[in-house]
Amino acid sequence: MEHGFPVPPSVCIDAETKTDSAEDYIKLINKTQGMCLPLVVKASAGGGGKGMSIIHSYDELESTLRVAASEAEKYFGDKRIYIERYFSSARHIEVQVLGDGEKVVHIGERECSVQRRFQKLIEEAPSPALSRQKREAICEVAANIAKAANYSSAGTVEFLYTPEGEYFFLEMNTRIQVEHPVTEMVYDMFLIHI
Repeated sequence: MEHGFPVPPSVCIDAETKTDSAEDYIKLINKTQGMCLPLVVKASAGGGGKGMSIIHSYDELESTLRVAASEAEKYFGDKRIYIERYFSSARHIEVQVLGDGEKVVHIGERECSVQRRFQKLIEEAPSPALSRQKREAICEVAANIAKAANYSSAGTVEFLYTPEGEYFFLEMNTRIQVEHPVTEMVYDMFLIHI
């Protein structure tokens, strides 16, 4: 956010607040621009879809917070959670990047929207949803995110892409992913040997 990269509207209760009440979250949600139902509750230290729940009503929030915090602690040893706007029909786009600590290049994008339980089932490249302009913009943002972190290695920057053409940074995987052969086949290169 400090660098101006697009992130989904979200709220979290920080360590200083020391509260996990649904009422405090609802107050923050109502003050945050772009936040509206449905929402997704996520584990701060999470991954792989663990500790994630979608809510469609504030009536669900209290029990969902409790369950998500419990799952987060069980799976990640960290019970911190946050709430993010849920985009029900967004696509999942990831950009392959390579950095040397100073310069970062991108090697196109992959789409991994076909998922089950927040786990990718199919990857394809290039994404059929992106125009040339959107593809260039997302890939440039991905490279700039890695560059801002002085990234040195192969990695993947992931985004949500909405039907309205908005895109939001999700996370960066700071490793080569199992899906890298899709990029290798499309661009006729071996990422592991670079």
